[in-house]
Amino acid sequence: MHKGEDNHAWLGDDVSYWGGHSRVRRARGAAKTHGCSVCGEKSMDKTYHWANLTGNYADVNDYVPMCVLCHNRHDWKNKMTGICAYPNCTIPIAQSCNKHGFCAFHLARQTSRLKHGIISNMYEYADEPKEVVKPLKQPVRCVYPNCNKMTIKGNMLCTKHYKKQWSRVKSGLSESLHDFSITMTDYEEYKDVKICMYPNCNETNLGKSGMCQKHYKAQWFQKKKGNIDSIHDFSKVVSG
Repeated sequence: MHKGEDNHAWLGDDVSYWGGHSRVRRARGAAKTHGCSVCGEKSMDKTYHWANLTGNYADVNDYVPMCVLCHNRHDWKNKMTGICAYPNCTIPIAQSCNKHGFCAFHLARQTSRLKHGIISNMYEYADEPKEVVKPLKQPVRCVYPNCNKMTIKGNMLCTKHYKKQWSRVKSGLSESLHDFSITMTDYEEYKDVKICMYPNCNETNLGKSGMCQKHYKAQWFQKKKGNIDSIHDFSKVVSG
């Protein structure tokens, strides 16, 4: 059987990963006979590999013998060749392990935002609005109506209400983080309601809006879509 360039299946420079390693073993022998070129280990009881240096698998001189530990370190260092694609993030990433080009944190964030409809694709960066970026030197009371929690955030909102207001801004329900026009304080007139105001609903476990949680969410999404003017607009409800 013909070997090398005389073989009918010879691929030349298009050799695969495994084909390149087979080629270097035939040309230069087993890596174990050379020892590790990095740490100098030469014990015959250990395992050694031919490690490719630049990705040119066709060149038998582009390999050096390494022990398993040094080979793993070499490959890991070469894999971390990219920087997270998220704006202002400098975390190195392994491009071959992450097709989106994000670090683990921003990959999870973008995936969650895509799932909840905040963004339309993985490369749309819906950064949180920050009206005041510098933290406060002294704790202040959260400016959200009827909230007594203390905060040092520059936007003067506690974590809970910052997330709530940010969600409203992204949904178009509020113009800014400090637009409290749709807070539950507007629903004081419904505090004495005993039965859900939603047509044909007899639920008595109500929120401050005068509706059960199920129908409050339904009306909130209808308002978000622009189908109704307020969550208490039941003109679109189909009577059953």
